[in-house]
Amino acid sequence: MGAFKRADLEDIKSFFGAKDLRCRTKAELVDNLSAFIVDNPRRWMGRMLERDLRLLKKLVDNGPEKWMYLELADYPTVLETVNLITVDMEEMNFHKLKLSREVYDIVAPHVDNAILEGEKSGRFELEQVALGIMNIYGVLPYLDFVELMWNHFSEMYKPDHNEFIETVASMPIVGLCLYDDEKYGRYMASPCVAEPLDIFKDREDIVGDSIPEFKKYSLQEERAAGMGAPFFSFGLDMPQGRSVVEMLRELGYEGDALNREIHDIWMNSQSVMNDESTEALLDCVNRRKDSIADFETYRLYMQKVADYSNSLPKWLLKGRTPNEANLLKVVLRSEEKEWAPEFKLPEPTVSEGFNNSDLQSLLPFAFPHVAMEDPCPCGSGLSYRFCHGKHLS
Repeated sequence: MGAFKRADLEDIKSFFGAKDLRCRTKAELVDNLSAFIVDNPRRWMGRMLERDLRLLKKLVDNGPEKWMYLELADYPTVLETVNLITVDMEEMNFHKLKLSREVYDIVAPHVDNAILEGEKSGRFELEQVALGIMNIYGVLPYLDFVELMWNHFSEMYKPDHNEFIETVASMPIVGLCLYDDEKYGRYMASPCVAEPLDIFKDREDIVGDSIPEFKKYSLQEERAAGMGAPFFSFGLDMPQGRSVVEMLRELGYEGDALNREIHDIWMNSQSVMNDESTEALLDCVNRRKDSIADFETYRLYMQKVADYSNSLPKWLLKGRTPNEANLLKVVLRSEEKEWAPEFKLPEPTVSEGFNNSDLQSLLPFAFPHVAMEDPCPCGSGLSYRFCHGKHLS
């Protein structure tokens, strides 16, 4: 832990529940914090997020010093951040992790009990609801966040509202996702939001005062939106959700890969739609395009993704869906060209101006011209620049 700055070490100390450590120097803090982690695993594991504990369980079952490969996530676990889990940062297409023998010996005897305690105490449920609220709204003022939590758990803590506020403030997930800003004050942001302040700004610029309040959801809906970290989902019990899951399975997605694609559709739905963001939204279909038999099926799959996207809560709309607000909808273009599931280069031709060029011997042909912003001839609905044209860059 010596690589961390003193301020970061103080944050780690607080998160791990070691506030009583008193250290005058950074070196002393490093030594005492390391000793605390070794000597008090039950104490600090009782404060870990559900995702961290379930990942620890997988790594323990995998064994010490053995690499495990997982789907890439939008954000790291706490244990990765503090270097208790070894990560291979050179891998770009998947998550490669392992436990050292030392860490394995510390956590292996306690991880099952830590998970069981989190489930029985209701701590995981509180965390799931908190994450669900943040995932649905993206960013929201801290007091609004607390009020939404209180609406669901008031009976449990009644009549002591102050006790509940203290409970929420002490939650590790709140400490990780709470921010302060000079203009917007204290606010909560989903760990999936890369630029929280951009959400506030875009709400002002795009939506303005047309949507004054956050849409309310049930406890069950908010909890479901916060389960399964780091791959979150919403509305899988809706017709649009069931349809998109069926489609993804037809395309060969299963397990964590399926969960990742559903999560990505929700997150990519948050962007203001243009060619680039639409391409990202439809990537789950285009990545498996060669396995789709005909254009009609391809177009149907894309429409299913668009329909699901338009039924999901949008951060800019304060939890409303594009269908409800009639704003920021995903609308596919209607052009239908000849279906081309595999990319093939056009027949070579000689472009005007190249016939007598010195380049003739090196490049005796060029390709038929398609303007970069024109619809791609394959009929995908994307512009040529973001579809087959990118293969010629």
